[in-house]
Amino acid sequence: MKTSNLIYILTFLCLLASCSQEDIVKGSNDDVVAKIQLELPSMQLPTVTKSASVEENQINDLWLYMFNESGQLIYQVQGTVGAGDATKAVTANLKATQEAVTLMALANVSSITHEFAVNTSKADILKSLVFDVPSQEGDVSIPMWGEVSLPNGLYTDDAAIKIPMTRALACVEVLVDENLVINFEMTDAYLVGTYDKGFVAPIDANGNLQKGTMSIPAEATGERSLKEEFHKDGLTNAAGTKFYVPESLLELSNSSEGEIYRSLCLIVGGYTTIDGIKRHGYYRLDFLLQNTVNKDMDIERNTRYIFKIDAVHEYGEESALKALMKSIPDNASHLTASTTIMVVGDKTEINKEDCIEKGLNDITTDGMDYLAVNASTLTATATSYENRTMYYAKIQIFTNCASGWKMIDMPAGIIAQQKEGEVGVFYETFIWIDPNIVTSRNPLFYIKAGGVWKTITITW
Repeated sequence: MKTSNLIYILTFLCLLASCSQEDIVKGSNDDVVAKIQLELPSMQLPTVTKSASVEENQINDLWLYMFNESGQLIYQVQGTVGAGDATKAVTANLKATQEAVTLMALANVSSITHEFAVNTSKADILKSLVFDVPSQEGDVSIPMWGEVSLPNGLYTDDAAIKIPMTRALACVEVLVDENLVINFEMTDAYLVGTYDKGFVAPIDANGNLQKGTMSIPAEATGERSLKEEFHKDGLTNAAGTKFYVPESLLELSNSSEGEIYRSLCLIVGGYTTIDGIKRHGYYRLDFLLQNTVNKDMDIERNTRYIFKIDAVHEYGEESALKALMKSIPDNASHLTASTTIMVVGDKTEINKEDCIEKGLNDITTDGMDYLAVNASTLTATATSYENRTMYYAKIQIFTNCASGWKMIDMPAGIIAQQKEGEVGVFYETFIWIDPNIVTSRNPLFYIKAGGVWKTITITW
């Protein structure tokens, strides 16, 4: 776990696969018509159930590449999918083969070189997929990458091919908790120190896939300066603002006077009222993990970083530059913000214990700890057990609470396969119901993680 307040949420929005009139590109008559189902994880903010925005799920164009077992390109299909959201059906004509192949999908990369010679290595293709930081004005088209292995080749059009996609950008969001803050009106914000280029796929320097680690082009630069392209004004507390950026590595630097500075930070401007006197000022929010003093964090792809301002203690600096140039030992912000980090990529394939499994989108949080399950209302299924009928339901559980979780107040006749678990570990367990003992058709019990409680109801 990176922090006690990591919130990993994976909720799938699918591009439903079906044969449609919107084929990407027609191949030869010997090709098979493949139905492609792109899976896009959603971004959500637990306490206000804030769903992914349209631009975060938008698919404007799509390219498919097929590689043999040696990693050489053997076929490519390129074209557009007409602008649409994540419910657009996709079909493609692909080369039929009974050999094992890898199918790679790229989306929203029309500004990048995307046509390659046959037999080009996958590593060379991945290394060439470098994009410039997108404009922060209007909708942001987010480059996406995904791939899937087809060990039996591709020679039938019966089943849809599922490709989990990963967004190549991160989202940095800042807003004000209006339930807590009554003396601050946010007007503008800068994002400082992010890189200007990014790889579409998460790769190492050799072009090999390296999911779950930083992936930054050698020529990418990140300046610690107030750039207008990363400045948004006309903001409100409730709406806040968002920036979309490539992966960015936090760096520390020394000024000429020997003071230490962080490269990554948010500069937030607004009106602060203290004792009836209103003044405009600027504050700095460093990329620090929740409840830490100097534990820094980088910006990684397919992740949302949410800074929710929940207290403003003093007037801000008179200029954004003065707030930016504060050294690390000096508390530059004079405000308090809760930091929520939400990994929304398919890192479940890399380390299940470091992320919420797909489908765990039923989340309760107290702003510090969270408890996630697949569902708060479970439907039990009948089965035969030792010559009698029993009912069972599956529950999945994950928490960031240091004390872990435990089931409590479970009625007689309900048996849990496991009644408690540790922090940061994904659990899948079964709940059994003995109908000879349980009289209620909707019995319930509780799961507790620190100060967070969930009511679990079972229907049988």
